[in-house]
Amino acid sequence: EIVAASHNTAGVIIELNAVLATDEWLEKLIKLGINKEQIHFCHNYYPMRYSGMTEENLRANNAVIHRHGFTVAGFIPSKVHPRMACSIGLPTAERWREMDTHTVIQEAFLFGLDDVYYGDDFADISELKLLCEADANVVTFRFHPFVEGKILDWLCGREMSQTYCGTPETVLRSGYTSHSYPGDVDDTFSCLRRRGDVTVCKSTLWRYSGEIQLVRQDLPRDKNIGIIGRLVDEDLPLLDSVGGDDVLPSERKHFRLVRDNK
Repeated sequence: EIVAASHNTAGVIIELNAVLATDEWLEKLIKLGINKEQIHFCHNYYPMRYSGMTEENLRANNAVIHRHGFTVAGFIPSKVHPRMACSIGLPTAERWREMDTHTVIQEAFLFGLDDVYYGDDFADISELKLLCEADANVVTFRFHPFVEGKILDWLCGREMSQTYCGTPETVLRSGYTSHSYPGDVDDTFSCLRRRGDVTVCKSTLWRYSGEIQLVRQDLPRDKNIGIIGRLVDEDLPLLDSVGGDDVLPSERKHFRLVRDNK
């Protein structure tokens, strides 16, 4: 019945429950000749606290769906107009219920959602704008800069590719940028590095000069690395959500830093 419905001539998209997707079931649908162009998977939303999906289950479920060439959608909560009754938002992942909306949107794409909807019915215009402006392939971190001038202009909004060599559990590294790095930061910016610090490699590191690093765990001072800003507290969870060496090349994300004006 599902396969037949997927070949309807009206162009109607058939939506299937994402949590039911298994390799065995999807392989059977494909073998029976399902029309992928008119099939879409979607997760549920969960009104009751502690009933939403875990990060691990959501990632794993989405990976199965992607592996067979399908797309998948999910829900995030509105902070401004949560639905009546429970009034605690309608997210797919439980952790999104209390998180900042910008951070939730970034994580939704990192966890493998292709389409993101607000579960609550009256999302505010500012929330809709945040979602419309989000880029599924670029993680946007908000930060408070400690520097001004050329370095800040060079840093803000620039799309950076991730480098996956080394020890990704300690820092999130950008690709080499020495050709465009505008100059060194003052030595006073070299100090103990804390989780969430935004740092830059100085020219004394030669080919690494200009590499941006987002610190994932507390690290000792390095005289060759300067601290030039700090992520907003709300975006710290994204440091753990961005994959490491186990991420497939097709899933590797770029990232950018934008100045937080609050």
